[in-house]
Amino acid sequence: EPLRLAISNQLRNYLPSVNMSNLASDVLEQVVQIVTNDNLDLGCALIEQVATDK
Repeated sequence: EPLRLAISNQLRNYLPSVNMSNLASDVLEQVVQIVTNDNLDLGCALIEQVATDK
Protein backbone atom coordinates (compact mmCIF):
# COMPACT_ATOMS: atom_id res chain seq x y z
CA GLU A 1 0.00 0.00 0.00
CA PRO A 2 2.77 2.54 0.70
CA LEU A 3 4.21 1.91 -2.77
CA ARG A 4 0.79 2.37 -4.36
CA LEU A 5 0.35 5.70 -2.56
CA ALA A 6 3.83 6.87 -3.53
CA ILE A 7 3.30 6.05 -7.22
CA SER A 8 -0.14 7.68 -7.23
CA ASN A 9 1.08 10.84 -5.53
CA GLN A 10 4.02 11.19 -7.91
CA LEU A 11 1.72 10.81 -10.92
CA ARG A 12 -0.77 13.32 -9.54
CA ASN A 13 2.05 15.81 -9.06
CA TYR A 14 3.58 15.18 -12.49
CA LEU A 15 0.61 14.87 -14.84
CA PRO A 16 -0.85 18.38 -14.45
CA SER A 17 2.53 19.83 -15.39
CA VAL A 18 2.35 18.05 -18.75
CA ASN A 19 -0.25 20.54 -19.99
CA MET A 20 -3.22 18.32 -19.23
CA SER A 21 -5.26 21.19 -17.83
CA ASN A 22 -8.11 20.43 -20.22
CA LEU A 23 -8.45 16.96 -18.74
CA ALA A 24 -11.30 16.54 -16.32
CA SER A 25 -10.26 15.62 -12.80
CA ASP A 26 -12.11 12.29 -12.96
CA VAL A 27 -10.25 11.34 -16.14
CA LEU A 28 -6.96 12.33 -14.51
CA GLU A 29 -7.80 10.13 -11.51
CA GLN A 30 -8.58 7.20 -13.83
CA VAL A 31 -5.25 7.66 -15.58
CA VAL A 32 -3.44 7.72 -12.23
CA GLN A 33 -5.18 4.52 -11.09
CA ILE A 34 -4.48 2.64 -14.32
CA VAL A 35 -0.82 3.61 -14.50
CA THR A 36 -0.34 2.90 -10.79
CA ASN A 37 -1.87 -0.56 -11.08
CA ASP A 38 0.16 -1.34 -14.20
CA ASN A 39 3.42 -0.45 -12.47
CA LEU A 40 2.77 -1.75 -8.96
CA ASP A 41 3.85 -5.33 -9.73
CA LEU A 42 7.02 -4.07 -11.37
CA GLY A 43 7.85 -1.93 -8.35
CA CYS A 44 7.25 -4.81 -5.95
CA ALA A 45 9.42 -7.14 -8.02
CA LEU A 46 12.22 -4.59 -8.06
CA ILE A 47 12.06 -4.13 -4.28
CA GLU A 48 12.07 -7.91 -3.76
CA GLN A 49 15.10 -8.28 -6.05
CA VAL A 50 17.07 -5.58 -4.24
CA ALA A 51 16.19 -7.09 -0.86
CA THR A 52 17.24 -10.54 -2.07
CA ASP A 53 20.55 -9.23 -3.42
CA LYS A 54 21.44 -7.71 -0.06
